[in-house]
Amino acid sequence: MLKAFRKRKRISQKALAELLGVHHNTIWSWEQGNYLPERKSLVLELGRLLGLSEAEARQLLEASLSALSPHWSVPYQRNVFFTGRDALLDQLHQLLHTDHAVALTQSYALYGLGGIGKTQIALEYSAIFWIEGETVESILASLGRIAGHLQFPELGDSDQQRMVAAVQHWLTTNGTWLLIWDNVEDPELLHSFLPPARQGAILITTRRSSLGTLAHSLELSPMTLDEGAAFVLRRAHLNKEMRSDESKPHPSEWGIAQELVKVMGGLPLALDQAGAYIEEAGCCLSDYLQRYQQQRISLLGRRGTAGRDHPHPVTTTFRLASPLSNLGDLYREQGEYELAEPLFQRAVCIMQQTLGPAHPDMAFTLVSLADLYREWGNSTQAEVLYQRALAIAEQSLGREHHAIAYPLHGLALLCQEQGQYEQAEALFQRALQIREQRLGQDHPKTAETLHDLALFHQFQGKMSEAYALTKRALQIRSRSLGDTHPKTIVSRALAAQLEEARGIMQDREP
Repeated sequence: MLKAFRKRKRISQKALAELLGVHHNTIWSWEQGNYLPERKSLVLELGRLLGLSEAEARQLLEASLSALSPHWSVPYQRNVFFTGRDALLDQLHQLLHTDHAVALTQSYALYGLGGIGKTQIALEYSAIFWIEGETVESILASLGRIAGHLQFPELGDSDQQRMVAAVQHWLTTNGTWLLIWDNVEDPELLHSFLPPARQGAILITTRRSSLGTLAHSLELSPMTLDEGAAFVLRRAHLNKEMRSDESKPHPSEWGIAQELVKVMGGLPLALDQAGAYIEEAGCCLSDYLQRYQQQRISLLGRRGTAGRDHPHPVTTTFRLASPLSNLGDLYREQGEYELAEPLFQRAVCIMQQTLGPAHPDMAFTLVSLADLYREWGNSTQAEVLYQRALAIAEQSLGREHHAIAYPLHGLALLCQEQGQYEQAEALFQRALQIREQRLGQDHPKTAETLHDLALFHQFQGKMSEAYALTKRALQIRSRSLGDTHPKTIVSRALAAQLEEARGIMQDREP
């Protein structure tokens, strides 16, 4: 395609290379397909130098993004509207491509709010392998996709552990790869599936601000006013030049675009939805801004029919792992309840203003705040929040959704502490049933309910029931978290304690 456009312009490869400021063999290599331009700005500059129309420039840009690495196992396409983030991309490139002995054995976590653009940043980097890191099931499915791409015979094996081991072995014995773990919500799962030794680099996207010793954290902040304005104009096809660094539109239109970025907090996903809506509705920026200010929740819940790379609208991305909630959890675990309380309350306030008081994502943050009050000894306030979270979740998601288990589990612990044992056991059993059915028998959250229910039976003196539940929890945690994980160690200690207690009771029975 480049060769055809160049010949139409009647310019030599060497002359075009000089105008572009690259090596004289570069144009020849691009036309041969030996490698492709490293940056979109180069392709856009090519379009300008060759006098391409907007449609032709887009065609050339899409072609430059379509060629894949020799090993490319990614379920998404790169976003042709990607704008800005140059500094962060340069930082990632430098971190992951310096000395192999240092950088390529390191892991980096790209963290930020839901919808901030973590996945698209990762896609913009020339990734090789992709793992959807939300659950055990999604991780296994991703590893299966990688095994299929590498044509491993273990792919058809009924023992999934053999397939996982085969992929881990490949990562251990092959170098210079990039493995992206996308949307990691539970860092405990990483311990189970990361290869023990590796030659390549790992990039993790997460809403958590810290992954401990697993990775160095790099924060992805909201878009600047200029970045966001350029992006929304390109997405809505209102910037005819499709460039963020020059040829800005009329000052008034640029100002409206910046105002839209400001009211949307610089969130790329929200701006992408705005651009899609403007394009499809055929309205102007000022009309959309007015509608947004009047019908914010309605517009945030909509998604353009043409965009499929990020299928969920903004209102489904504000979940429990927002930075405020994460920080509140951290302070709560450290016993800093006074600090944790205002953070959780601030998170609740933001969600109420953004999503509304009855949105399902509110339930998760309310449960975290209720956990805080329960551990702090304020059982009355904790119960109010648990019940409120349960009502929101049941009304918006249904009585059998896996999110229902969170307030149920909290209420069970609260009833146990208050001596309401019948209610506690019923709540534990319902939470366990939901998690087994919706998350699976081997999910870490299922193990969490099993472990706490075992402690409840131990308190009641039902050692046999407690021991059986603890053994199940121990098996799940050992498989999913590893034998050295703190939660596995706790379950192993409880199992040993219960086994000893059962032995003493059996000796006394005669």
